[in-house]
Amino acid sequence: MKVKKLIAILKKMPQNLEVYTADHDHGQYETNSLVGCCELIDKSEMDNETGKRHSDNPFYEAFNGTPETYVVIRP
Repeated sequence: MKVKKLIAILKKMPQNLEVYTADHDHGQYETNSLVGCCELIDKSEMDNETGKRHSDNPFYEAFNGTPETYVVIRP
């Protein structure tokens, strides 16, 4: 989902409600936690040690499967 689409969806909803996260295995009414922050991630800003630790592991999909820049929503 692109930021523009997320904003359009959220604009149609009541603006004073809390936002929660849910994993792939949660049912319609189950949640993990409240959203705590929304961040822009830019891998070019990582220090060399962090980038090397993650990029050297071909099985680390949480790192290698993401683009150079993206938005992440965290609890």
